[in-house]
Amino acid sequence: MFDPLWVTPGGHGVYARYSADGGPNELIRCAFDGGDKQVLASSNFGSVNRILWSPRDHRVPIGVTFTATFKGGVPAVDYLSNDRWAQIHQALMQAFPGEYIGFGGMSEHGSTILVHAYSNSDPGEYALFDSKTMHVQPLMQVMPWFKPGQLAAREPIRFKNSQGMKLDGFISFPVGVPHKNLPLVLLPHGGPIGIRDRWAYLDDAEQLAGFLANRGYAVLQVNYRGSGGRGQNFARLGWRQFATGIQSDLVDGVKWAIAKGYVDPNRICVFGASFGGYSSLMQPIVAPKLYKCAIDYAGVS
Repeated sequence: MFDPLWVTPGGHGVYARYSADGGPNELIRCAFDGGDKQVLASSNFGSVNRILWSPRDHRVPIGVTFTATFKGGVPAVDYLSNDRWAQIHQALMQAFPGEYIGFGGMSEHGSTILVHAYSNSDPGEYALFDSKTMHVQPLMQVMPWFKPGQLAAREPIRFKNSQGMKLDGFISFPVGVPHKNLPLVLLPHGGPIGIRDRWAYLDDAEQLAGFLANRGYAVLQVNYRGSGGRGQNFARLGWRQFATGIQSDLVDGVKWAIAKGYVDPNRICVFGASFGGYSSLMQPIVAPKLYKCAIDYAGVS
């Protein structure tokens, strides 16, 4: 896989997402003919996800995040330099603890930066940041109808399935309730190949998880084999596994939540849309004693 992103300063090469063997995508710098490759950022578990760039007049990557790699509950940033722009980003991350700071855009020389601050419990807000005065001017909230503390925090998880394969996902808990013996909704994502559940409240599936948690349920989302964000090899593990391996991964996720004591094993439901709807119908077939109900919304059939 080779996905060119930007020409290097001086115009002698490119930055690109790259994977030579189907593993997680790396960030590289190379010549136009593909030679002189230099790996700038890589992870054994997940692909390069977000990339932070310096201004257009000297555009270079200053930091990256990886799929399913977190620090303090927030996507961990691997800084590639200690230049002014990396320092500005670090300062903003420290000023807004518990939130991820995205650079939505910059003026040509970086004097003004469009900042998006968001978290696993807040869709966030946009602001303009003046890099000369270090002043932040709020612009708008993404979903102003949500009040602080209303949405459940989506906690990242990792576990091993019954075959020893490492999987990741998220579990959401009701606000203000002990994380013990809760009713559970398993929420399988659609796709299935190349799609994944994410950390922030930016997509429909994450917002649905927040809604259900707000109503008192723990909500489990599993990035089963075949999901995106971990390279082509992991995505291909889902081929011809729709009714078998993928369903087994979902069951293993529920068993993990039970073993952690989070879930009442007698109050478990599965609900999903598209391929998630198909999985909702398959789960009671492969594990008939595990579920009290199954809800299929626009499922593949």
